[in-house]
Amino acid sequence: AAAAAAVASPLSRSRPQSVVVHSNPATPTPQQKVRRASSLFSRKSPASRMNLMQELSQTLIEYESVEPIGTAMVTKTVKKKESGFLNSKKGDRVYLLSKDGPKNCWVVRGMNRYVGILPPSVLTEDRDPRKDPSFLKFGCGLEVSAAAMGWYVPYMVDGCIQALDPKHLRHEGLFRVSGATGQVEELKQGFERGDNLLKDKTFPPEAVAGCLKQFLRDLKPRVVTPAAYPAFVAAGRQAVDSERIAATRQAVKTQLPLPHQHLLRRLMPFLQRVAAHAEVNKMTSANLAVVFGPTLMAPPAVAGGDLSSILNDEDAVTRVTMTMIDNVRDVFPDDDNDDD
Repeated sequence: AAAAAAVASPLSRSRPQSVVVHSNPATPTPQQKVRRASSLFSRKSPASRMNLMQELSQTLIEYESVEPIGTAMVTKTVKKKESGFLNSKKGDRVYLLSKDGPKNCWVVRGMNRYVGILPPSVLTEDRDPRKDPSFLKFGCGLEVSAAAMGWYVPYMVDGCIQALDPKHLRHEGLFRVSGATGQVEELKQGFERGDNLLKDKTFPPEAVAGCLKQFLRDLKPRVVTPAAYPAFVAAGRQAVDSERIAATRQAVKTQLPLPHQHLLRRLMPFLQRVAAHAEVNKMTSANLAVVFGPTLMAPPAVAGGDLSSILNDEDAVTRVTMTMIDNVRDVFPDDDNDDD
């Protein structure tokens, strides 16, 4: 049971110093890899399942905090009971962690942050976004970039979150206290070159948080697009909690392009973990919503320069952002994480 829990649980807080790479003395052909990986699907004996479970529980945990080497699209729905396999729907995007995983499968991480294995026969690998500097420029558009690269969560967003989580979750004033302009700019220029400076150099958490906020603020359009803005504001004005949650979920699902949905799915669980340490870091979900509400959503242009309606929206913007932070499982359920 303990071994099964190790595989099925979300990412641990530990960050391994090294990764064990599994390989065979004689490299099999792609056809052999597919056949061997596929053979795992038909294993029925309890002994075989237990052996696989023990092997995967010891191996996959080593990949939990590994930085992705790329992304891939799932081309065939995988729903298997065998321990270690990542249940995925056709069209899902996954992060590639290693191509040398157990049983000739690839080690992947889903958008829900679970780690598992999938056979290469059900995956189509995307190009590495770090090799396309134009994609890494601040001020780009999520939808255009994702269409070109097949990469729904930008490399710099993942890089900043991984640098802060879990090491700096308890840092007082995280996202409220501004980072040094020079350090934020250094990180930005590094990401735009395709170089994550956070891997080899220590930056204050304020600088990392500032870089993440700047990237989100510079998006054109913002994460919550002008077209989706009215639906989010309407959701934030719902007085009853259950109705506000339902309206927020509906706004995310029906009003936002898929790349924008995936970014929120990555960001909001992280902000929820920040808020969980509010007694120490002083950043409650309400405080985080005040910071991230205007960062994530900008209203449509106001005709005639009348800003009164925008000012009236401030409370609703904060409330709907707080709703997403506090109710991640309800607003972003696993069964909505597909491309249908």
